[in-house]
Amino acid sequence: VAEAAAPSRIVEQGIGAGGRRRPRGTYRLAKRGAGETEVSLELEWLTASRAERLCPPLTRAFLRRPNRKAMRRLAKLLA
Repeated sequence: VAEAAAPSRIVEQGIGAGGRRRPRGTYRLAKRGAGETEVSLELEWLTASRAERLCPPLTRAFLRRPNRKAMRRLAKLLA
């Protein structure tokens, strides 16, 4: 965890590919109703190869379905 602003934001950073790839993920949490919280994730690349910088539209399309399924599973566990 790189930084946190309780109770609304958590930021994590990683290092991959021998230090050539540095992603940062920001989770935002917002109250929706009685006992409900909306969680959103923004993923950005601080450093990446040129090919990787050109891939976000493809990556978004590829990750949308698995992330949606993971969030549904998490919601069931928390219900």
